[in-house]
Amino acid sequence: VVTLSGTFFVEHVKMNSIQNGLSYVCALVAGALTMLIALYSGIMAKYRLRTIYIAVISVFTVIMACGVVVVTEEAFVEAYILSFFVGGTLSIIGAVDWPMFCLLIPVGKEATYRGVYSCVRNLFGFIGRGIYTLVVQETNNHALGFAQVVFWNVCLLVSLYFIDVDKAMK
Repeated sequence: VVTLSGTFFVEHVKMNSIQNGLSYVCALVAGALTMLIALYSGIMAKYRLRTIYIAVISVFTVIMACGVVVVTEEAFVEAYILSFFVGGTLSIIGAVDWPMFCLLIPVGKEATYRGVYSCVRNLFGFIGRGIYTLVVQETNNHALGFAQVVFWNVCLLVSLYFIDVDKAMK
């Protein structure tokens, strides 16, 4: 998402490098604030990881869908607002992603599963950028290329719905 948003902001919104850098600052500030709220509100202790993860991915999907529609050429303020919300949600996703995956790992197999997790992320990390490039080359529509993030998140939500974390932990 970070790589795609940089391309999306520079090419679609027509940001220069300083303006694009400010969008990253917005994301970092929001991420730090979100983590502080998550740590000190006790939300991580009150709710199950799966519930938090599904809720945050749902919010993230809505934010990205709104971003595709709202962020147009020369829409700098909207891009900064999108960056702020994306940074906040990505911070929670990062905080919940690995711990939830760890719940599904059999005892004594942590290193193996960490290797598989890293390998899969590295091997398939190019898919989003590749699809974005193909869509933009064929249609010259950056918003459509960026919309694929929404599609991948919907796929993730469907798969999360069917994962029984309690059963996997046994």
